[in-house]
Amino acid sequence: MKKEREFYSYIYNSKNYFYGLESERINRILKRIPSKGSILEIGCGDGRLLNKINADFKIGIDFSIKPLIHVKTLTFAANVSNLPFSNNSFDVVICAEVLEHLDNTTYNKTLHEILRVSSRYILISVPYKENLNQRTAKCKNCNRFFNVSLHYRAFNEVMFEKLFPDAYIILIEKFGYRNIFPYNFNKLERLTGNYFIKKEIICPHCGKKDPCKRKNIIGKFLNFILIILRNLFFFYKKKKCIWILAIFEKREHRIIKNFKIEDILICPLCFKRITIKNNIARCNEGHEFYYIDKILDLRA
Repeated sequence: MKKEREFYSYIYNSKNYFYGLESERINRILKRIPSKGSILEIGCGDGRLLNKINADFKIGIDFSIKPLIHVKTLTFAANVSNLPFSNNSFDVVICAEVLEHLDNTTYNKTLHEILRVSSRYILISVPYKENLNQRTAKCKNCNRFFNVSLHYRAFNEVMFEKLFPDAYIILIEKFGYRNIFPYNFNKLERLTGNYFIKKEIICPHCGKKDPCKRKNIIGKFLNFILIILRNLFFFYKKKKCIWILAIFEKREHRIIKNFKIEDILICPLCFKRITIKNNIARCNEGHEFYYIDKILDLRA
């Protein structure tokens, strides 16, 4: 978990983390937010989405502290699988490009927590039908394999139907289409010891910077052939969807009219109310939490 926190802190400081379609993703989510009441964004990172949300009250949480410094609203460091908020705390819970990063245990707990703290709406956005094998790298330091985006699962429309048993889907939308060349040499590259290369990341296992093994002569040759094919058959492309978004509404919900953070903040260890005094957060059972870089650390 510590290495994963370092991984995300590192890529948020990387210029290469931003790419052309990121603004399209953010703008599409902004248009689909179903309420301007109280909003929680889970895994808000550096606030690239949350900072642009117009809401009566908004909060962001992330398990990595460094990106939260750039968020322009109230934030906490917290684990997505153990949210420090009471039941039905927010009109809308947003979880954009987070679920694909979670292992099985964390994934199931997080779905339960999202449903628990939402009072009405849930907005989920994830990559659509992603081929995880295409982005597998091998660390040149520890020789372990990893997905360069730390993705553990791929999603399609059917998976959304099973996410929240106590909520129903009111919208499913695919977006972010782009042209791609339909062929690659992924299987052949892996057989010849060549794996995906991405710069400005660290290995989530050992923390090595720039960890991707460079391609051998076979891999370089395959890349050369692929470049030639793309140029020769520039007209032979197909559309690929990058993301899918869904909005859920709880079957039993309530509308929150008055909102105060002190009414909903709870201890992630014992679920008792938390009070903040003299830069220390303390619950009724005596558990204490402290500020790191001006961010309250509620990671249990």
